[in-house]
Amino acid sequence: METLLPARLHYDPRSRCLMLRGDGQNIIPIWPNGTSSATRDGKRGVESPDGTMALEGDDINATGGFLSGRGAAADCASGDSETAVFAIASFVTSAST
Repeated sequence: METLLPARLHYDPRSRCLMLRGDGQNIIPIWPNGTSSATRDGKRGVESPDGTMALEGDDINATGGFLSGRGAAADCASGDSETAVFAIASFVTSAST
């Protein structure tokens, strides 16, 4: 079952990772296959295969599911046990809705 996660994209300079803030916590996103990094006007972000772009500070609505354990996202974990991992199936930004 897919979950809808409203969140804000932010860049964590300490881990050098894009993170989501939502559901009262920091969330490590696992982006869909084919998603690439993007930069515009000095902001870091991602672009999906369909051209949807999300940049630091953007509000997004992601569908997908929370994962147990950090696995591939271990480099982005802050050591805070409250950090969650969310596998994104798709996302839209508030600008694209």
